[in-house]
Amino acid sequence: MLVTSWVWLLLTDFASFKPALLPEDNPADFSYFFDTSRRRTCYVAPERFQMTSAAQDGSAVPMSQSMMVETFIPPYQLTPPMDIFAAGCSLIELFTEGQAPFDFAQLLSYRSQEMANSPVIEKMEDSAVRDLLLNMIQLAPEKRLSAEEYLQWQRGNVFPECFYGSIYEYMQSLTQPQWGPADSKMDKLHRDLPELIDDLSSTEGGLLIIANVVLSSLRSLQYSSSKLKALAILHQLCPHLADEIILDRILPYIMHMMSDGSSRVRSSTLKLLTASLFPVRRLPRSDANVFSEYILPIITSLAQDSSGLVRCTLAQHVADLAEIALKFLELSHWRVEASVTTPTSEIPGGALNWCNTNGFESELQALQESFQTLVSSLLTDSDSQVRRTLLEYSVAKLCVFFGRQRASDVIFSHVITFLNDKNDRHLRGSFFDCLAGVASYIGWCCAPICQPLLQQGLSDGEEFVALKAVESMIGLTQLGLLPKATLLGLLHDAASFLLHPNRWIRYAVVGFVSCAARNLNAVDVQCRLAAILDPYLRYHVVQMDQESLLLEALQPPISRGIWDNVIKCSDIQLLLSTLAERLESRKTGKDWIPHPAEIGGPIKTLLRRLGSEGLNSATEEQLLRMKEILFKLQRHKSIMDQNKRTWNEQGVIQLGTVKSRSVDLHSTEMLMKAMVYYAQLQCQQPDRAPSFENRTLGDHSPASFVQMNPEWLHMFGPPPASLPDQQRKEFDSAEILQPEAEYRPLRVNSSILPCNSELQRLLARRTAQEHVSALARRMVASGVEARAFCVKAPNWVPKGVLIAHLHEHKAAVTRLVPIGNTSYFASGSMDGSVKIWDCVKFEGRNVANRSRQTCTRMGSGITSLTTVQSGASLASASNNGMIHVMRIETGSCTTRSTLVHHRQLDLNQEGSVVDLQSLDYGNQSVLVYATLMGSIVGWDLRSPGVAWKLEHNLRHGVITSMCVDPSQSWLAIGTDNGVHICWDLRFRLPVASLNHPGGSRVLRLLSHPTQPSCLVSAVNNNNEISIWDWENQSRTLALWASPTPPLSSFQGSCHNSYGAFIGCRVGGHNKPFILSGGSDLRLRYWDLFNPEQSTLVSGGAYDAVKKQDVSYDLRLVDGVEVIQETQQPCAPPIATHGVYSDGLGSSPGLAGIHNLSNTKASPPLGITMTDYNPPSGHADVISDITMVQGSQSYIVSASKDGVVKVWK
Repeated sequence: MLVTSWVWLLLTDFASFKPALLPEDNPADFSYFFDTSRRRTCYVAPERFQMTSAAQDGSAVPMSQSMMVETFIPPYQLTPPMDIFAAGCSLIELFTEGQAPFDFAQLLSYRSQEMANSPVIEKMEDSAVRDLLLNMIQLAPEKRLSAEEYLQWQRGNVFPECFYGSIYEYMQSLTQPQWGPADSKMDKLHRDLPELIDDLSSTEGGLLIIANVVLSSLRSLQYSSSKLKALAILHQLCPHLADEIILDRILPYIMHMMSDGSSRVRSSTLKLLTASLFPVRRLPRSDANVFSEYILPIITSLAQDSSGLVRCTLAQHVADLAEIALKFLELSHWRVEASVTTPTSEIPGGALNWCNTNGFESELQALQESFQTLVSSLLTDSDSQVRRTLLEYSVAKLCVFFGRQRASDVIFSHVITFLNDKNDRHLRGSFFDCLAGVASYIGWCCAPICQPLLQQGLSDGEEFVALKAVESMIGLTQLGLLPKATLLGLLHDAASFLLHPNRWIRYAVVGFVSCAARNLNAVDVQCRLAAILDPYLRYHVVQMDQESLLLEALQPPISRGIWDNVIKCSDIQLLLSTLAERLESRKTGKDWIPHPAEIGGPIKTLLRRLGSEGLNSATEEQLLRMKEILFKLQRHKSIMDQNKRTWNEQGVIQLGTVKSRSVDLHSTEMLMKAMVYYAQLQCQQPDRAPSFENRTLGDHSPASFVQMNPEWLHMFGPPPASLPDQQRKEFDSAEILQPEAEYRPLRVNSSILPCNSELQRLLARRTAQEHVSALARRMVASGVEARAFCVKAPNWVPKGVLIAHLHEHKAAVTRLVPIGNTSYFASGSMDGSVKIWDCVKFEGRNVANRSRQTCTRMGSGITSLTTVQSGASLASASNNGMIHVMRIETGSCTTRSTLVHHRQLDLNQEGSVVDLQSLDYGNQSVLVYATLMGSIVGWDLRSPGVAWKLEHNLRHGVITSMCVDPSQSWLAIGTDNGVHICWDLRFRLPVASLNHPGGSRVLRLLSHPTQPSCLVSAVNNNNEISIWDWENQSRTLALWASPTPPLSSFQGSCHNSYGAFIGCRVGGHNKPFILSGGSDLRLRYWDLFNPEQSTLVSGGAYDAVKKQDVSYDLRLVDGVEVIQETQQPCAPPIATHGVYSDGLGSSPGLAGIHNLSNTKASPPLGITMTDYNPPSGHADVISDITMVQGSQSYIVSASKDGVVKVWK
């Protein structure tokens, strides 16, 4: 008999065989089949024990012998009454807290009627349950009823009415295979919960069954969404459950969920804890300390939770938890004769007996101290949202809980510091929202503190906060917490806001005035209050307690345009003094008015702007009446500006208002001359430290420039007198030099900090070095040489001559990478090896073309390869999640590689590496890798950690390729959904995205050598390669090598360009070109400067068409320039000596290619081209292409059969 945790009784048997009858004279059979636990409990029906059985000849045979030969005459079968007896014994054990009704000896005595009944059953208090179980364990099987008859007999007594409704069928449906996982079961319960509550809320115990199902499944839930649904179910069930059920069954599971890994689950658990304990009105004596010893330590630890959501939820409900703790403490100290079903405040005095008053006070003090620690942690939380939530939801209730003294010491002393948070206006507004509630509990003693706080709120630069401050004055006035002197002082400060352009502030001040008029006597209203208000009213108002009369009598407010311009004025004092002089001249009757030309430049401009906004004499008088407020707002604004100019937490200097100077840098040569000259100047004076005290940008004396940092001198330019004559002439002539045709003048705006004595010498030097480094990076990246591989011959075109056939790899070659500015290149393969080759060795009469170095320590297939540290090291990524960085040492005789860095990625969390790129500038080298799970990580090779990390949104697709702009300003990624996303590396944010019209998978990304804002993208199908412009968000050029109409959205050709390389021919004009190769086994040269000169470098190993049969032309399709390949009809391939000719034509398809290539053996390793002439074209899919500079420019291509070919 099995009883599940959600109260479902199951009949089960784990044994493959058990006899129907047992010998009474041999307990060994019972022990073997039924007593595997050795508890000696026996719940087998008495009629299953027999002494003997009849043999076939009619003689008596011992029962033990009959079992062995299985000679039952007649065959004896199990009957339902036997199961009823076993079920009754199991239920007796449940109802008696684990006491077994029978052991083996007692059951035999019960069978022989030596014992009337089990002594355990007499201990049961419920008579209905006792009668049911006595009937179920009757000795005579015919007197036992069936299960259905027992349900009908005890309906409404033992079995609640809910058993006879739909609950049985519903619970049975949960045992079906489709609802096997706990998460699926929870989804069904959450979906059906409203109907279940409607059906079962009227019956006793019906919803308890549902709660048991939820609790039994809670720990086995896998998904956070399922856990949230389970908590929501319990939240709705708690109001319908008894207090004992909540405390004994639900509370332990709630506390267990407090340590869940999901912050949303922990937050919802806190809400459930409050909602479940709030309605509890009966506290058993065993649970008297449940809150102080069990609940409070766990929720106190949540105040330091890493998630701001959890801390906000705790701040929202901490006051409710404090009330619940106080209620539990009171319930534990009240001895109630009857069941307490009403709140403690409503319990009649005759039913209560108060005991141990001293113990209650000590426990209350300990409880308040515990909550004081918790609340203090929330009040000092670094997240302003947590403090704001605490103010809005819990502060007033916490004051009641702590008492007047603690409320003043703990709450009020902390919340007044919130006004110092200048970054969160909502926090300051929330302070004024709760000020009246806190002050109402503390009393009159807080009035002297409230007045400066309210005045500070009125002078806040945010109008929202000023409005909240006025509303707080209204609340304090209604409560009578402001003395007359304080009230009149606040009225004097707030009255000028009757001219404020914000309508809500004016309405709030009118409400404050009318509320004050109702609390002051008539003499104070007419004598003191009227004197304050009359300057702001068009006529005198007698009934100042009427808001409508005051609103009607108000003067027109200052316009918003005038107010904003005055607030932004840098010198309000000068502006107001000017307006006062103009007002005085009008009062004296003089016609003279200060002329705008006699006023300073900024004030003259401001007065003209104010005049255009409608400034007149009346408005000037209103501005003068608000003089004090304007001065306070100006001081507040200056403090905010001062904070913006200081260092922030990340150590960044705000340079918004710093003066700047522009320098024209027309040529790299002049820049390099200046850098060399000032570097020499610095070396000549190593002991001279840069001094910028009392210096301005206008001070260009030679002495000042000698003392300045030389890099700063270079950026801002020295005076002509401070340079030698020859160099001064060079710099002077640089200003009138005309740039060459392919160069454009580069204007660099540089900024110098207003250095003063507060800035340390180290800060100035490091800032200057960073400016020079950034400038150098921009200058280097502006050259074509830094952006792509450059061919020095301006008319270079690949001839398609194969000079090396390399077949050392045993699996597909995935990536080719040139190593720095050398003749070396590296190849990575799925066989787990990285090989280093030297193109110089392929020239001349070498006996064998072999790799210079082979690295096999990766342990798995190579997925990506790149060079780092300016080509001195090689980084590889394998599909087992390993990244290796090897130092490459090349020499005339040998080449060595040394492992310097390695990193293992978690394949479950991050996935394998998709692509590798490098960021090299100065002595800093950052390896950038993109993973399958969407992480883009920058790894600074100088430190073991992560320099920065970007998270790609996987809804755009899985990352398939990545490239980094050589100027190191942006990074681009491509996905399998055809989405291109540009990340700004300065701010590390996605700034632009481009979608391929057909959603084709991105195969390879490259940066354009001559157009820094363009991206080259090779995508799936039609051998398509497109050039996209980030600035225009459009496609500017497409390369199309497919018979399908250009830019077609349907798939006309299944061939893809897996390998792509972009370079540039230097000389005269910079002429970019692209090399591509892919699944059609052809190697193409695309001339972007002169498309008609594009050509086929090499066809597949068994192509039949010649080069002259393929042509390229430029056309315009839908506003996009397209270079399209056109192929003329060709003859079938011709077999020569058993091998197809190496002409160019359409390939026979991958399957045919593999079959043809398998018919011809690969050349042995080390055999030269003179001994064996393989087909010049590739026999498998081209996987990558690169170029290497030796004595001439070489093209290197690789394919998936492990072959590497070198062309010229």
